[in-house]
Amino acid sequence: MPTERSWFKSIRSHQGATKRWRELAKKYHPDVGGNHEIMAEINRQYQQVIERLARPKSKKQAATTTTTAHNSAPADGQEDDPASSSQPPDPLFDDDEYGEVVDLVADITSRFIKAGVRAFARRRRAAR
Repeated sequence: MPTERSWFKSIRSHQGATKRWRELAKKYHPDVGGNHEIMAEINRQYQQVIERLARPKSKKQAATTTTTAHNSAPADGQEDDPASSSQPPDPLFDDDEYGEVVDLVADITSRFIKAGVRAFARRRRAAR
């Protein structure tokens, strides 16, 4: 096993970490002739990177949740109007989740296209 090597040195996003992990798994996974110890080290570092990337985001969300809960109670005689809130609405997906959704949609789309091409080829062969 090589000396302590940083496999995820320049990674700054969850999506980038996952992409890098997949590249490394294709090269170093024991099922493709790689070394079990190296793959275990890659997995350990991947988990550390994911936890590091999630940590600041969690603190920010905790601060926002506390502020929102404190400010959400209407004052006496005032109605709770969501349109007058100074907080923007929560997005449907976080940035990391958005990248994962895009990857999933691309994967499903490519599978449908491949299935359609195979079905077309079968019909064409059957017509001969």
